[in-house]
Amino acid sequence: MKKNILIILLFIAFIPLLHAKPETLEKFLGTYKFVGDDTEKQELNRAVNRFIHQIPFLVRSFYKSSIRKGFPLPEEIKIIRNKKGQISIDASLKTPVFSDLNKTPVRYKNPDGKATELQRKLIKSKILEKFTDDRGLRLNSYKFSPSGLKMIYTVKFTSKRLRNPVWFKLSYEKINMERKTEKK
Repeated sequence: MKKNILIILLFIAFIPLLHAKPETLEKFLGTYKFVGDDTEKQELNRAVNRFIHQIPFLVRSFYKSSIRKGFPLPEEIKIIRNKKGQISIDASLKTPVFSDLNKTPVRYKNPDGKATELQRKLIKSKILEKFTDDRGLRLNSYKFSPSGLKMIYTVKFTSKRLRNPVWFKLSYEKINMERKTEKK
């Protein structure tokens, strides 16, 4: 009898942990505006330049403009959820690509026609995205600053062509909270 009561009490104590994931996701839903300063813009530019300088000199000029287009500064990031509970983050995607947060891969085509695999997961208070295609691997991370007032967007890109990964981070603030769900 005492053992059963102890098991029931332990179960009740862990119920809030079972519901922690949706509450954390709720914090992320919304539209964010870039609020970083010139230092962050310069870091993004330096990251792109590091990427370009790792490409062999003979083909560097050919790839330079396409690389710059591949790392634009997103002025806004929208994190939305559809009726199935899946989310889409449009920092690097122009059209919504919905997926769950259970690491289930989703395949889609980029605007340039490249087939890409996307996986998302929620770990504690961070959303992680993994984009994989024939060009390489891109890891996006979305987390809140220690004050909770800013969302930090971090990008790390690796490729067979690169000796070292390229990464940068940018700061955003939430600008609206009305639109949290979008139909699929």
